[in-house]
Amino acid sequence: MPPGGWPAAPPPRAAAGAGPLRAPHPPPPAELNRTFTTTLPAGTYCNVVAAAPGSCDGNGTTVADDGTATITVPARGAVALHI
Repeated sequence: MPPGGWPAAPPPRAAAGAGPLRAPHPPPPAELNRTFTTTLPAGTYCNVVAAAPGSCDGNGTTVADDGTATITVPARGAVALHI
């Protein structure tokens, strides 16, 4: 089930389901910084696209108790949260 609370404009650029929250292809042409409502439980999740193998230092995304997460997708980049 995709997350609710999509911004009105520009069109949504994130998707979630049984797997991690991730930016769909193609990646955004400019940095995208938004707060999304997810179906993930509260906690900190590693952005495995940006993290070094075996370490998540500095690459965590926090999902709040209400299910929201503020995520920055780099220009022409992606975010994939390990759950």
